Amino acid sequence: MVSLGLGTAQLGISYGNKSHMPPMTKESAFLILESAMKHKIKYFDTAIDYGASENVLGDFFEFSGFDHIFLTKIPRCDSLIWSSENLFYQFVLENIQKSKLRLKINKHKVLQFHQCDLPFLTSKTVQACFKKIVELGYCEKIGISVYDEQQAIAAVAMPNVSLLQIPCNLIDTRFVASGIQKFFKDSGISLISRSLLMQGLLVNEASLPHCSRVSELRHLKKILLDLSKKHGEKLENLAFDFIFENCANHIDVALIGVDTPSALDENVLKCKNAKLVEDNILESFNEVFEYVKEKNLLNPAAWL
Repeated sequence: MVSLGLGTAQLGISYGNKSHMPPMTKESAFLILESAMKHKIKYFDTAIDYGASENVLGDFFEFSGFDHIFLTKIPRCDSLIWSSENLFYQFVLENIQKSKLRLKINKHKVLQFHQCDLPFLTSKTVQACFKKIVELGYCEKIGISVYDEQQAIAAVAMPNVSLLQIPCNLIDTRFVASGIQKFFKDSGISLISRSLLMQGLLVNEASLPHCSRVSELRHLKKILLDLSKKHGEKLENLAFDFIFENCANHIDVALIGVDTPSALDENVLKCKNAKLVEDNILESFNEVFEYVKEKNLLNPAAWL
């Protein structure tokens, strides 16, 4: 069964198809978090790089008494830092302490790392630091946010890594293919999925992100809308169906981001009503994957 988690980049920075607008107010963010608490959402993905997100979460949950888990991320750093065991340990420790103050917690249950280049993942100094922060009780679990299969395999090989955050959606099914999925399961790895709606691409009526590659995204959106019409289903319904039914035995937590409490209400309902996406529909979206891969549109960071 897939648990629903809330991505909170929107609570701290201008993000996705709202990247051209000012960040949301703290009051608006609190309304979304109240809705999340109402729906008993337990997981909240955040990062030091997400502006005020950690502060907003810490202020809201400090006295709530609500059972929750923050999934924060340590930012990237230069190889001059991570290649030195002492420098990297100090860098991680400083960010852990800053994050704890913002989130108003005593200890991180899960600590993720945004950095996922192969030299970093295979570095003995990085691995030694991971071992140290777990043994000294700074966190219970370490996770890596990855973008491709090669990074995932390298991350899983690290002794203290037990969690991966992966892109996974109706178009991008690389990490739930049978071969690599068995590898994750055999390795005891928990999977957190992101990019469920690909920043609005997999939503029929959503606007496109303001970015330099908007013309390519517009063409891709037309392809997706044609598939929606062909199959008689809204893209967002198919997207939720795929993650919460087809991936039910693979994904542990699926992250979504919203701009309003009503959007969260609607998405929770989609999770509850999810049904299996038929093979012929999946095959049509697999064909779209080849186009997206060829155009280097899988990672939204490449859209800027």
